[in-house]
Amino acid sequence: MPPLGKYTTAKEVVDHYQSNLQGKVALVTGGNSGISVETCKALALAGAKVILCSRKVENGTQTVETQIKVNGDSGYSVPNCDVVVKALDLADLSSVARCASDVLAEFPTLDYVVCNAGVMLTPQGTTVQGFETQLGTNHHGHFHLVNLLMPKIKESKARVILLSSSLHKNGALEKDDDWHFKSKPYNASVAYGNSKVSNLLHARSLSDQGVWSVSVMPGIVKTNLARHIATNCCMSCIIGCFQCVARAKNPAQGASTTMVACLSPDLPGKGEYLDNCKIAKPLTAVGEDKDGAWRKKVWERTQADVEGALAGGGVTAVNSMG
Repeated sequence: MPPLGKYTTAKEVVDHYQSNLQGKVALVTGGNSGISVETCKALALAGAKVILCSRKVENGTQTVETQIKVNGDSGYSVPNCDVVVKALDLADLSSVARCASDVLAEFPTLDYVVCNAGVMLTPQGTTVQGFETQLGTNHHGHFHLVNLLMPKIKESKARVILLSSSLHKNGALEKDDDWHFKSKPYNASVAYGNSKVSNLLHARSLSDQGVWSVSVMPGIVKTNLARHIATNCCMSCIIGCFQCVARAKNPAQGASTTMVACLSPDLPGKGEYLDNCKIAKPLTAVGEDKDGAWRKKVWERTQADVEGALAGGGVTAVNSMG
């Protein structure tokens, strides 16, 4: 079997580790599209019970029937898969709380939490609670979900995998405190970068709290995630993205590093950043966070955001913090 690398597929990772996940429970957010479908499918192939979280239950159910139980896009099927679909809208903390409550009540263990769902380069907007759309969906929603699931995560010694991106290099958290673009011109690329470096730092913070966690860079993958790029990016960025398409991965390949994070017995789970099925180095000083200051700041700011929103205060108090 060839070594795991850039174009390895999720199924090949399962075959490589000869994994048997019978009795294990895995939760995957955004499970009805893109690489998360292939993650759900590979976990089901390995024998896990999969909690597929989707904004609309009917979309998740359709995915199970058309992509997981049958060959779908990846060329193999898991006809006897054990997949449960749950409603989850990460742009609404109330939906996050309902999903977490259902999971805690229904499942005695939770062995994998894959925070995969996300939006990219969206027009300026806010989540239900008033957070900038990309940061609020990609980071705040997952932050709240993981915190609510934390008793089960710690009890089960679960692995938490957060999907980041090489575009964390576009983040600019260090420039100012207006992370939600309340009083400055909106920049979709910076907002996305902020959310992705926050995912990376979230993994580091969880590790500091004794949780097995890593962040994952899936690579350039042909999915519908970048559907907003034509209207929210400059021409040079658009041209660059089209140039990348020629060497892009398919979704099954894009899910491989996530599956390595789930299955590898050799990963320490100390907040490492993974790329192309191996440990890599973050691309910015904020991402490296050598002294731990940035993970602490992002955790505290996010916690204040979430607590403020739940108390009805939105993000006003957070924007005044240093």
